[in-house]
Amino acid sequence: MKLLNTQSMNRTILSMLILLLSVSLASANTNKTKSSESNRTPVADVAIVIKTVKDVQSKSGNNSFKPAQRGQNLNSGDAVKTGEKSFSILRFVDGSVIRVQENSEIKVRGEKADGKMEKTVDINFGKLGFNVKQKPGEQFRFTSPTSVASIKGTNGAYTSNSDGSSLTIVEGKGEFETKDGKKFEVNSGETAFIDEKGQSGKRKATPNELNNATTSTKTGPFKVRFFDADGNERVIEIPEQN
Repeated sequence: MKLLNTQSMNRTILSMLILLLSVSLASANTNKTKSSESNRTPVADVAIVIKTVKDVQSKSGNNSFKPAQRGQNLNSGDAVKTGEKSFSILRFVDGSVIRVQENSEIKVRGEKADGKMEKTVDINFGKLGFNVKQKPGEQFRFTSPTSVASIKGTNGAYTSNSDGSSLTIVEGKGEFETKDGKKFEVNSGETAFIDEKGQSGKRKATPNELNNATTSTKTGPFKVRFFDADGNERVIEIPEQN
């Protein structure tokens, strides 16, 4: 009987040790995640304005919109908007390029942690074309009130308006996730969408969608002069991208 009690006690102690170890590991992982999130810091010079056509304005924080200038640096949280028959081209620090189409408003965000940057473009309304450079371990996303698009080294177009939002991929692939959690992997020649009624799906892109997406990704060639954070003049050569 004494032997049985001893064995039972040993099993109890072993169970308690396993439980304590599990709790310790879970706590460590939670702290690691919290630490990683808390280490994220907004980045200055997330992107640069490389072209403006007609009515293009920008603002920082709670300041008012004012005319955007070619060569202007954009920090995390800065916004850009375009008017009728106007557009702007922005180049990000990783070489990715977006073209903000007419009657659009966006906000650029960049956060850095562990030497890697997460880039996000919030689009309140409008349309943009993109040519995103894929960097290992880094994310480039577009967000709107109805969806989030994660871009993986590709080009295409993203739209957000009162009818919903959509992602069209010309070349490469991306992921389109609706705010209610539905996910669609979007490949070359496809469009994912969510409409004003909340209905979502993926289908073959129409010729018009592909043509508009291709046109909206065209940039260059031209040179842009600007000043970096240290006040040094720099020159970027933008090649033609189709």
